[in-house]
Amino acid sequence: MHQAAKLLLMEQVRTDLEEHNSVRWHLRCPGVNGKCRDHAVFEERHPMPGWDSVALEVPHGPYRFDVAVVRDGVTVFGFEVFFRHEAPEAKAQGFDVPWLEVLADDILAYRPRVPWKDPYAAKLCLDRLRPPRLVEISRNA
Repeated sequence: MHQAAKLLLMEQVRTDLEEHNSVRWHLRCPGVNGKCRDHAVFEERHPMPGWDSVALEVPHGPYRFDVAVVRDGVTVFGFEVFFRHEAPEAKAQGFDVPWLEVLADDILAYRPRVPWKDPYAAKLCLDRLRPPRLVEISRNA
């Protein structure tokens, strides 16, 4: 399953780059478990003007990305595929380019790519779903 997910992800990322010149993924609002009636799944994009290839098992420092976008022989965006275990903390800290860890099950089911862990999702959800704040102006001011 891990290998199949990597191959499919590589093709999906290549298609995104060819069609949109960006790497795309989605952020889900925490706490809604994917059932938000307000469609709390937000598309995110990382512009990628100029890339040479999308490849499997690309070396990056002492580690490898399962799938990576490469430009001029250098990794510019990476993916780790979570199947049986997540990327070890040392590996996660060792990556110095933008990267995402996505679930193999999501890839194989053609679901939106939602990062396994995303520290920005909670803030993003609140910022986008919170109604605009009304400011009351006093006539005496």
